[in-house]
Amino acid sequence: MKKGLKFSYGVLALSVGLVLPTTVWANSLDDSKAEEVLKAATEVKNEVVESQATEAEATVSEPVVEAPKEEAKVEEKTEEVVPPAEEKEVLKAEQAPTVTANATPLATAKPNVKVEINAATTPGYFVTAENGTSVTFKSKPDVSSIGNKSVVVVATDGVTTEEITVSYVVADTQKPTIEVWDTENIVGLNEPDWYAEDFVLVDDNSDDYEVFFADGRETLDTSKVGTFNTVIVARDAAGNEASVTLTYEVVDFDSEFDDYYDYEAPSIDKAKSNASVVYGKTRPNTLVAAISETSDMPVGYVFADDNGKFELLLKNALKNGETVYIMSMDLFTGESSDIVEYTYSGEKMMVNQVSKNNQTPVKTATKVASTTKKDPEVSALPKTGDSPGAEGLVAIGALATLLATVYLRKRS
Repeated sequence: MKKGLKFSYGVLALSVGLVLPTTVWANSLDDSKAEEVLKAATEVKNEVVESQATEAEATVSEPVVEAPKEEAKVEEKTEEVVPPAEEKEVLKAEQAPTVTANATPLATAKPNVKVEINAATTPGYFVTAENGTSVTFKSKPDVSSIGNKSVVVVATDGVTTEEITVSYVVADTQKPTIEVWDTENIVGLNEPDWYAEDFVLVDDNSDDYEVFFADGRETLDTSKVGTFNTVIVARDAAGNEASVTLTYEVVDFDSEFDDYYDYEAPSIDKAKSNASVVYGKTRPNTLVAAISETSDMPVGYVFADDNGKFELLLKNALKNGETVYIMSMDLFTGESSDIVEYTYSGEKMMVNQVSKNNQTPVKTATKVASTTKKDPEVSALPKTGDSPGAEGLVAIGALATLLATVYLRKRS
């Protein structure tokens, strides 16, 4: 625009420069000539003025072209429309994925879960699952010790899978079970090393327990002859306790032999005896019985004949090196014999009298019958191989007690 103004001022100066000399010069001419000169000068002046006006108008009306600003670029973009707050929430809901934090979970953890130690568990014990949802353990829960624990349960409906962490407590609230394993417990006077666990059977869900005498003794009190009671306690690691009363008898095995047995032990026919049948001789018409070295139960019994001979059939054939203890009892007098030890060793038999060499005898607790002379009808008693009647069964019980005493003495 400055350039156009400068041009206009230049034309104006030229016009003035032309008019002024022309006018002076025209005055020096005659009137007719002067008039023509002035007219021509005036026309030139008018043309110059019109030209200046036209240029000025053009200059004023010409649009100003300026460098594009940042706003021009922004106008090319799509104008962002900010929706109201309510519309924003609608848009969020429409654009949200299928599974959201607000969706119902496939399974939820149960509160305050408690598990008994070493108890079997299932995933359903730890979570509550929606219909159509299956649950499994990511890894098996630890229930081997008491304390606070956690487990991860995996839930799936076939499309979506979730993992739920559940806290739980392992506790031990169950008492051990305890019982005396034998109803007859006979021990020797001043015998040591009889511990509480020697007399009871214990079971506990934790498999972590101790067994002891309630009176604080480490071993059984065998300091006096007689029958006594003592309490045995089983306590687990959580402090749960159970107890049982043990009745036991203390016997003086070191007393004089003659005070215990009334006649000699049965004799064994080594030539005829084998693994299944023991042949021998004892007092006539007495009851003969045997127990094994590994238990206190009779493994065979039979009546001797009028001559005292017997064939004792064993319940199970003896293995090489296996031993049985044999004795007899007179049902009429209540007297009992010494005990003989019979060991099967294949072709060679080993027979030892227990009480005088290897074992201390035990006194009969009670008489089976009063002491009388031999009944003249004794020949009518069952013979060898026959099954005993009611009286014989009572005698077998007495014999079993005596033999069990020997067995316990041997075991100690």
